[in-house]
This record gives sequence, C-alpha cells and structure tokens, in this order.
Amino acid sequence: MLKRLPLVLLISAAVLCSCDSSDTIATVTARAEGTQRVAPTLTAALQVTLTRTPTPTVTPSRTPTPSPTPEPTTPVPTESPTPEPTASPMAEPTAPATGLRGTINRTTAARSQPSLAAPELARLEAGQAVSATARSRRFAQITLPDGQTAWILSAHADWQGDLAALPEVQFAAEATPLGSPEFDPLPVRKPETAWFGESVIYSLFVRSFRDSDGDGIGDLRGVIEGLDYIQSLGANTIWLLPIFSSPSYHGYDVTDYYTINPDYGTRDDFLALVQAVRQRGMYLLIDYVANHTSNQHPFFRDALGRPQSQYAEFYIWNNPEHTRYQAFAGIGFMPELNYDSPRVREYMINVALHWLDPNGDGDPSDGVHGFRADVAKDVPLEFWRELRAAMDKVNPSAIILGEIWADGAVISRFLDGTAIDAAFHFPAFHALSGHQDRNGDGIINGMGSAAPLGAAIRALRRTIAPTTFMAHFTHNHDTNRLMSMVEGNVQLARAAAVWLYTAPDVPTIYYGEEIGMKGVKGAGNPYFDEFRREPLDWYAAETGKGMTRWFKPANRNNAPNDGISVEEQESDPRSLLSLYRRLGKLRAENAALRTGNFAIPRSEDALYVLQRWSNDTLYLVAINFTTQPQIFNAARYHTAGNITFAPSSAEVVLLENGSGDFERGFNLKRGGFVILRLRLL
Repeated sequence: MLKRLPLVLLISAAVLCSCDSSDTIATVTARAEGTQRVAPTLTAALQVTLTRTPTPTVTPSRTPTPSPTPEPTTPVPTESPTPEPTASPMAEPTAPATGLRGTINRTTAARSQPSLAAPELARLEAGQAVSATARSRRFAQITLPDGQTAWILSAHADWQGDLAALPEVQFAAEATPLGSPEFDPLPVRKPETAWFGESVIYSLFVRSFRDSDGDGIGDLRGVIEGLDYIQSLGANTIWLLPIFSSPSYHGYDVTDYYTINPDYGTRDDFLALVQAVRQRGMYLLIDYVANHTSNQHPFFRDALGRPQSQYAEFYIWNNPEHTRYQAFAGIGFMPELNYDSPRVREYMINVALHWLDPNGDGDPSDGVHGFRADVAKDVPLEFWRELRAAMDKVNPSAIILGEIWADGAVISRFLDGTAIDAAFHFPAFHALSGHQDRNGDGIINGMGSAAPLGAAIRALRRTIAPTTFMAHFTHNHDTNRLMSMVEGNVQLARAAAVWLYTAPDVPTIYYGEEIGMKGVKGAGNPYFDEFRREPLDWYAAETGKGMTRWFKPANRNNAPNDGISVEEQESDPRSLLSLYRRLGKLRAENAALRTGNFAIPRSEDALYVLQRWSNDTLYLVAINFTTQPQIFNAARYHTAGNITFAPSSAEVVLLENGSGDFERGFNLKRGGFVILRLRLL
C-alpha cells in the first residue's frame, strides 16, 4: 500500500541550575509564537511534528540507529530503485568546541544531532535570541531569555539566524513541588517486573562468544558452557543478539521468527539454554526485530512485484507495482513491516508469545523472560501497548527492553507505563562516550565537565513513568568499543566500569568489555561492524577449547598475546576483568547500589559525583574524567535525601589514581575514582 507516514519527534533538554532543595523547581509550557510566559525550568521536553514520505530502498532513512552491515545475499529479482533527490542543508561554518555564543536557527537545529533522529532545540520565543556556549563536543549550555541555563545535545555550537523561522515548539514536563528533596525518584517497582530493576545485563553475540562443537562459530551450547563466567561478573541477565534464521552473519534480517539459526544450534539447544539459565536463577532476553524482516522472508518474496499477493499489506510500497519499498535505513535487504495492517500486528505478537511459552501449555517456565526490541521507536507505540497487554496474559513478569536511539523526550513517550518497560539510556551514552563512530570523544575523554552526564541521567529519571527502567551502557554492538573510544587508556576504561556498576537502574555489559577488547567500525572493504563484534578472546594465543574463529582478518582489533584475554587476566588481581568481578560482587551484595535512592549533586561540575543510599548505608562515588587533577570534598556529601550518615563511619571501598581521606578530601588524577561507604550510627 502507498502511504505517508507522520514522524513525531519529541526532543528533550535537561536543564542545569545551581540550587538547593529550597529553590523553586518548575516547568514551562511555551510556543514559538511567544504567546506564553517563560518560567524557571529544570527539565523540559519539546515536541515537533513533521511529515515525511516513505523513501525508496536506496535512500537512507532518518533512523539514527547504526544499521547492521550490508552483506551479500542471494538477490531477489526487483526493479532497481533510483535515488530520489533530497535537499541539501545550508552550508554553515564549523566552530571550535568551546567559547562560542550565538543564536539558533532552523537549519542548525535540524543538524545539531546527526547521530540522533530529531533535532535538539532550546526553549524559544519568536524573534528572541538565545545565547549558547559550547562546553564539550557533544553538549552545549544555553541561556534562555529569562536567564535560565540548560544543557542540550549538539554536534557543534555555531548558531546564527532568525528564531521566528523555527517551527512550533511545545514544552511538556511535570512540575516538581517547591521544597522537594534534592534527590531523584526511583522506579515504583511492580512485583511482576521488579526483578529487572536489580539486573546486570550481559549482552553477547552468540557467533563470537563460545564454540561448543569446534566448527569455529559460537553457538547456544557454548553459551551454556559460559554461564559460570557470565555470573562471575555479577551479571544475572543475558541478552542474546539475534538467534533466528537469517541469511546474514548478524541476524537482524530475519527469514523465520520461529526457527533457530542453524549456525547456533537447534530448538532443543535453545530450550536447554533457557532451562540452564532458569536453574541458576538468571534471566534470558532475546533480540526481537519487529521493525523489518529479511528480503528473503517468504512473505516479502511472495509480495515483491505482486500487488495481488496475500502478503502485500505486510510491507510499505512506494509504487503501485510493488517493486519499490521502504526499508530500514534504506538498506534493501531489510524491508520494513507495515503496522497499519492488523495482520502484521497479530503476526508479530504471536511471535513474541510463542517464545514466552514455546510449548504452548500455558506455563511460561520454558520460555524467555522478555525481549530486547530492536529500533523500537520506528514501530508505533500502539503496537507496543498491544504487545504488552498480550504478554501480560501469558507472563506478566516478562519485560520489553527498547532500543530507542533518540533524545530523552522520545524515550519518555515510549516509557509511559503502558508499553515498553525499559530502554537503553542513549543520552547518557552520548554524554559519556561521545559519537558512536568516533574515538577520543565524550566526557570520558575530558571533553568538558561531567555536568551534562548528571543532567541526562536526572532528566530522564524524572520524565519516564515511575514503573519503568533505564539501562546504562558505555558502548554496544553498534558502536566502537569502549577501549578504542578511550584510545587504549586502561585507567579511563576502569573509571567507566565504576560509573556503570554504580549507576542507578540497570548496567549493561557488552561481551569482551570486561577484558578491554577493542573494536572500531570498518571501512567496508568488505567489513563494517564485524570489527566491533570480534570473537571473545578466551586465550592469550586465541586458540583453545571454546574459542570462536569465524572472523579473523589480519587487520582485526584484537591479536594473540596482547594482554587482552580471559586467560591473561583471570589470575591478575589488578586486571580489568578482576575489577569487573569486584564491582559486580559489590553491587550484588549491597542493596543501596541495586535499589537505593540516588542523587547527582548539581554543586559539582568537573567531577562526576553520585550518592546511592538505603535506610542505613550511603555510597559516595566520585570519578574524574577530566584531563586535570580534581579535588573531591567528600565530607560535603554525608547527607543524602533527608538522612544524615555518620562521617566517622566513612570507609574507602575502592580508590584508584588518587589519594586522600574523607575529612580532607581526595585528589583524583585523570581517570581516578573513589567509592566510599558511610553508615548510620
């Protein structure tokens, strides 16, 4: 069917101010016409409604998520689509990363987040200038007409032009009452899904993790063999990247949602993994690719070029002959499903319900605990609501973890408490690590202060539904690996691990990060993301039982005897692997770090400072991501919420690349961190 798709872009700006708990915390509703008064703001979300026409296969979509790498597949006969002309944006000068002031125009706003779907816009009134001072490569601090300051994501800060030309913009955020405590709300845990809030996720690419049968390809039996290792990191939830039948190495183009990729094993192997995970009290999530199928899927093959096909309504066609179609990110082998069709919605719901209860006996104990929803924001919110309602009838404790690669307001729209249960915290990722394809970027590499990171975490926790969760990560299978992002600086990688394990909500580990594996997107000759998904190095020599060898080009990122393997780090108490295990144990044994309240004080700028506390224990975390030594005055933070903990009880749990004590403070060098524990007397 031919159609036009509305694209609703919701944009958030986390507002930063120096205030104490007695300051007024309010929100604002305003439009670009300037008809409403500006009010003090700490968090805000903006809504811009645009329209786009479905693009031909070869035209990249507006979807921000880096797509799986195209690879050769058996071609399906089709008319070669021709590129449609697109308007190129106005040329703008490139600005340095610091010290700029200016105004915002429509063009710069639209280009301010090239890695995200929507522009990040400030609160504006028609014809009024907004000054902006860049503070890092990814974030800028803006000053509103009433003197308020706010953080916005930005690729650059060279803003000039007529504000009256901006489209209508509406703010939406919930007001916080006067005198509210200076800490952030925690999830209101529903009994059914409370388990997820205490999870540590281990994300693994089955093909690269562990090989049980010696064919060089990782498999499901290999995952079973690796469960002890995964648990040693403090992880209790496993997310498997796609495991269904697919013609590609990555599996994000599914040909059959009901069969296991034969490279990985059989249905019985998968059910054995489910039982092994459950017997250990662990949880299993599988990748659920609902936005698109493979162009080798039998439904698509039947419908291509045949408008009379019974499956024609399953896809989005761009011409009457059904030879041109809408595809994910413009990649021809990933045609997008048409969710205006009730049959499509029914089909994809049935797929999910099948894997929640594979034998269909009404007992979900043989099924998975939920799904990681690929490119979830490109699938209508109403579908996720329908799926959530259907899941509640089969297994209400199962969760939907959405990949919503967008700003905070878009994430908040999907996490309204009726649909998706959790989402990955992409705003925090971009604040910390920078651009997904660039090394040496982000706060972790000293690009500005840590304030935007805290602002991103606070803002989302205050705008999503209280029954939902955020999952933090430092990198994933679609980004450069962390050790490459920090350009081999092990101390910075160690600091990132402390940030991850102590962060509120749910930490997510990407296989291999615990040993410092490197990975940078390839140039496509012929490999792209394979370099970010290399085999897990179990051994120094990269050979031995369980080692996969499906991808070993000479120019790969990881090599034999490079110090990056489980074998080389297993018995070294100073290794990165040992730190991950120590942090995993610390989180598992302390409720304050799993379910406690949190606060990220606004009084700190250069340092990342976090308070996590329960009724009787407070953890203080300070990390220096800047390039210069910083002083952490720990004694300022012995009160959390309305509880005062005893300074005399302070003890150092972990201190690296720094020195000092609780009373006099800590001098933290670059990548230095300290974790302190205080108790009630």
